[in-house]
Amino acid sequence: MGTKGLNVLIKNLIKDKADVETTKATLETLNILCSNEDDGDLGAMFTEIFTKDFSNVALLLDVLEETDFYSRYETIQLLNTLLKNSNVLHDAVLASPMGISRYDYNL
Repeated sequence: MGTKGLNVLIKNLIKDKADVETTKATLETLNILCSNEDDGDLGAMFTEIFTKDFSNVALLLDVLEETDFYSRYETIQLLNTLLKNSNVLHDAVLASPMGISRYDYNL
């Protein structure tokens, strides 16, 4: 599939975020690509490519706001896979405005 296919999947996720079935299938595919089960080198490479752009992680956090259970489940699965494979995910979540909930202590 290669890195060009990864970019297509990311663009598809951006474009069709409202379509539940497409989002679910795209997230499953991304999780399989980033997984280290079969070939650790490829999974780590895809994880690095995906997490290099912090907007991709912000996109996953946006998908978490959806109400569909399966979209949220697949997003959590992908975030878990990315976290296992990369140290950068933590920084990407912290850099995202949606990554940390803001609490107003002046309430």
